Amino acid sequence: MNHQDFVSRLRNVPLDKTVYELAGMNEKEIDANNKRFLCLKKANLSTDYNLGDDEIVRLVSEFDLSNIEIGMITFSKSIVKREDYLLFGKFETDDLGINTISKEIIMLEQFSVHILYPAAKNSLTFLDSIIFIASFLEKGGIDFNLYENEEANLVVAEEASEIAGGEKYFYFYRMMLGF
Repeated sequence: MNHQDFVSRLRNVPLDKTVYELAGMNEKEIDANNKRFLCLKKANLSTDYNLGDDEIVRLVSEFDLSNIEIGMITFSKSIVKREDYLLFGKFETDDLGINTISKEIIMLEQFSVHILYPAAKNSLTFLDSIIFIASFLEKGGIDFNLYENEEANLVVAEEASEIAGGEKYFYFYRMMLGF
């Protein structure tokens, strides 16, 4: 998925307002929740790193993603280079980056280049897989039985890893879902 499709599809992740109301959320909580899926176009577009057609570099360069939160994934305000990686966000406190040679998306230990988990074969598949996960997490946030269902979570982790590029990425999505 390209960066513009990601922005569009992210807007569709929140559930219908009535679902949140039935779950006991008030108007203010619903608005705050929905802001987590709103990307705003930056006024001043620029990128220090040209990876040609890399969709995550374009996404971070063109959009303000400061409100975006998908599970424990957040995006940076700009791309930062660390050795052979372009860092674009965080998974909790650890860094998410693009390997400049292979284009693979990886999770690096904070402040180092030690790879904790491979996350996707490239930016396109990463964006696809986290939209898939975001939809599941949103449903799980309302349905406690789904949230606690280990079997369902493992099935979603398997599907997300296939979207991301294969079995190699399973443990990243399993961890993302808390199992």
